[in-house]
Amino acid sequence: MLPSTSSILSFIPRPLLPLATKIIRFGPQSLALYSDYTTALHITAALVSSTSHKSPFFPSLSRPFAPLPRPQFLHLRRTRKDVSTAGPTAAFCLLPVVGYFGVLGAFLKPRFFLSRQFYEDGEREKLGWEDVRARVENYGDVKECLRISGCDIGEVRRALVNLGEGVEGDAKVNEVLKNFREKFELGSLSKKHLVALAASRGINRWHEIFPLLSLYPRSTLIKRLKEEALDIKRDDWLIVNEVGGVEGEERREAMVDRGIEKGAVEVLDLHVKVAGRDVGFLDGGEVEGTLCESLVLHLPIILPLPSNG
Repeated sequence: MLPSTSSILSFIPRPLLPLATKIIRFGPQSLALYSDYTTALHITAALVSSTSHKSPFFPSLSRPFAPLPRPQFLHLRRTRKDVSTAGPTAAFCLLPVVGYFGVLGAFLKPRFFLSRQFYEDGEREKLGWEDVRARVENYGDVKECLRISGCDIGEVRRALVNLGEGVEGDAKVNEVLKNFREKFELGSLSKKHLVALAASRGINRWHEIFPLLSLYPRSTLIKRLKEEALDIKRDDWLIVNEVGGVEGEERREAMVDRGIEKGAVEVLDLHVKVAGRDVGFLDGGEVEGTLCESLVLHLPIILPLPSNG
């Protein structure tokens, strides 16, 4: 008969109990990650058989809009992030001797080493807002890049607010958004701007410690940012057209996903209204939408009033 968790922990010195508890829980939490991964495989297998998608797990986000319900869409998005976070940690922990440092790192810095399946009760919310705060630290750099390039952030904000309120045919609104698309599309941004924007989207959390994103080629940064923009735009569309809104835990996760600060619910609502009504991306980019990919990524930075960020 296998010993219970409590009997095992009774032999552990008190100072090491938190670490020992987390290590013991790695087993069932790893199974939870594996279960999410297999579910994602089943979802994409069905997607491949019914659409033009060809990738077995990471369907190209530049292809036509996938006919997935929001829960399945979010499952794919989150599982991709989970695997990219916990996968390297698991591989590192298998190495002799040095693998113990991976376990220690997972205990000290779970946000960098572990996926959401490994978070304890209440830890997911805490680490989610911690992730947002780390991303918000890059918003000032993005705004500075916009100003240097001649962008009137206030004017763009007013145009977006009008668009969110349904003023889609207004000539001034259309002119402002068209000018932003022409001047600030991803391919036109400087490398510094791309790096700051990628950091604001949490493309690589390790950039907080070491400037890894600065080492990415421009083409890689643009590709990752385009995928992120279409992902968020797609989710906004699903919120508007499928579920009609989000509340409670789903609202919190939507704010964290977009990098919107805690308490700024009105920013999330406007973000969803603006991007969720823009359906130009549904046919794979053949029809140009009102918002370019770059503007979608800038929304959490531009939409808050100056006093809030």
